[in-house]
Amino acid sequence: MGFADRDYSQVGGQGFGGGMSGIPTGPGSPSQWSFNTWLIVANIAVFVLGSFIGAGVQTTFKVPTKAQYFIAGVEPTAEFAVTDTYQRVADQDGIPRYGRVIVAPETREPLGISMVVEDEDPFVAWGHFSTGLGFFQFEIWRLVTFQFLHAGIFHLLFNMIVLFFFGPIVERHLRSRMLYAAFYLTCGIFGALLYLLFNLLGYLGVPLPGALDVELYTKLIGASGGCFGVIFAAAFLEPNARVLLFGVLPMRLRTLAYATFGLALFNLVTGGDNAGGDAAHVGGALAGAYFIRNPKHLLDFFDGLLPTGKKKGTSLKAKKQKPPGAKKSPGGISERDLKREDELLAKVGTQGMQSLTESEMQFLNEIREKRLSAERK
Repeated sequence: MGFADRDYSQVGGQGFGGGMSGIPTGPGSPSQWSFNTWLIVANIAVFVLGSFIGAGVQTTFKVPTKAQYFIAGVEPTAEFAVTDTYQRVADQDGIPRYGRVIVAPETREPLGISMVVEDEDPFVAWGHFSTGLGFFQFEIWRLVTFQFLHAGIFHLLFNMIVLFFFGPIVERHLRSRMLYAAFYLTCGIFGALLYLLFNLLGYLGVPLPGALDVELYTKLIGASGGCFGVIFAAAFLEPNARVLLFGVLPMRLRTLAYATFGLALFNLVTGGDNAGGDAAHVGGALAGAYFIRNPKHLLDFFDGLLPTGKKKGTSLKAKKQKPPGAKKSPGGISERDLKREDELLAKVGTQGMQSLTESEMQFLNEIREKRLSAERK
């Protein structure tokens, strides 16, 4: 299959010829938006919709049945106050569960432990990640959905600023919406997996720095893992770019990446506030540093997730090869040029887009234009 049929030539429909990147970042038809733009819009939409649907944090609720709660001698229809403290309990099948402590409204005497938390919007309830749900109960979709949830406006704002300024650098380099999507989501997944690892170490009592002594059902939400991956990738691509920390302090992008990583790692190993979140930050940063250097390892990310009857340009890898013995393409391209094209595409597959010289990029673009011209005839 030729270069024009490969996904990484389809960004914005411009291939290598679309300005600096071939990725539209300004206003226009949503079909022309970059994945980074869609990512920002999706995160904001989920936050706004969740805030609109959610009734806010409830301080009291009615216990519906004794089967759902551990209640000590209290009628199940009585109204109780609920604290923010979580304790471990075990239900009938022996799987560990965690719930908020139920106390008497006036005396604050502990009466039992809730098995269901009813004070969160449905996005958080069904999308957050935790070791208990994501690992022990194998709800693996949470490895992706938690990346679109945020705890508050400032949590959302920080992550979206990171994506707005640094995401286009990475997507421009990868030259594919889907490859960038695979990169971003993989960084977030690795962040959750590192959180999971340290949470299990803490649960098992392993005395290692960074082991998280938090409940297995503690929620992990936020796009920070993917954002840290984006920062590290952008720092690898443009290490000497000048940025303003907090809009005031000038520094190189590479310095910013290392500084934020160092702070997150220090907070993790010392068990500071939000150490669990920093475990996800560290995991996302490490994944970003690796996969921006080895994007070929992301090519199979969506395999098995997309329908088998997908159209051209929707997969990260070309599934159909050029028929053996074919000497000319519909555009009248010579066999020698076809062979060179295949060699350059193989080079891209093993070394990445950055390995191409300017003349090689120009050659591939010319081949693409010939095919497009033949299709228009």
